[in-house]
Amino acid sequence: ADLVSVHAENGEAGLRAVRLAHALGAEAGVVLRLETPVAAVTPFLSQVAFVTLLGTSIGVKGQGLSEQACPRLIEARALMR
Repeated sequence: ADLVSVHAENGEAGLRAVRLAHALGAEAGVVLRLETPVAAVTPFLSQVAFVTLLGTSIGVKGQGLSEQACPRLIEARALMR
């Protein structure tokens, strides 16, 4: 794989996975569940090429975009500056 996504909820194990992906020649990014505070991506930011914020809860089919999605994007963007 050229790109590897790691969930921020994995904490230190996720950071180790990012380092391993880099060691194996892949780019890495971090994914954040809707229920997890945006600040959870902070430890990953210096090590990842992309951030993905989920806009719906995992496991619920057919739901629309959460009202939290856009404010979370704004918050994440502010952390990346």
